[in-house]
Amino acid sequence: MQGPLNISRSKQGHPVIVQAGSSEPGQQLGARTAEVVFSHKKNIDAAKEFYKSLKQKAASFGRSSEELVILQGITPIIGETEELAHQKHQQLQQLADPQAALNFIAGYLGLSGADLTGYSLDTPVVDIPLPDVNGMKSVSEQWRQIIEEENLTIGQLYARFEGTDKFIGTPVQVADELERWFSEGAADGFMVVTSFLPDGLEDFVNHVIPILQERGLFRLEYEGDTLREHLGLAVPVNRYVHAKSVQI
Repeated sequence: MQGPLNISRSKQGHPVIVQAGSSEPGQQLGARTAEVVFSHKKNIDAAKEFYKSLKQKAASFGRSSEELVILQGITPIIGETEELAHQKHQQLQQLADPQAALNFIAGYLGLSGADLTGYSLDTPVVDIPLPDVNGMKSVSEQWRQIIEEENLTIGQLYARFEGTDKFIGTPVQVADELERWFSEGAADGFMVVTSFLPDGLEDFVNHVIPILQERGLFRLEYEGDTLREHLGLAVPVNRYVHAKSVQI
């Protein structure tokens, strides 16, 4: 009989190939092989530069821009007014556990396993010796530049990891910013990473999505039943389509 290893009938051709990594080697890999690339840029200009660069690299491998979907990660915080949204953001920051913040920052800056218990959240990051890193190199370099330019403390840096302030506001303000990033070529779509569940996700789904639907920027219903169809990706020819079905 035909078993789970019979992949020749896959409706998706093959599973969607997803990649994350903004370093030059990571971009080359994504441009050559990926169908979806995750990114997390702190402002629209950086996102647009990355978007343009990666699409051009894909073209150099003989691929069209439609073959590669770039999704930017965002952390929207939504309130009835802009002031209430920022108050909600501040309340969330006050809940941060100092040790958890130190461990989180350590991982991003190549200090994993280091003992940072002697530092407070008010310590300027420039006062901490930072080693050279290989993993997440592009992210580390991006944050080191921000640290040097703005002289951030550990606490301030931790707060910045949640995302750009442009996605903190009323439903209309957040929808406006999403539309701007999409229409100006900063993203093909977004990964919504909420600060808290379930309320953070419900706020976005119940209040921002309807606005995007009214503007024709978000589907009213799903027209397919696979991830590939949801992402608008073409179905590739499965290289095993003519292979003999695996028998078990």
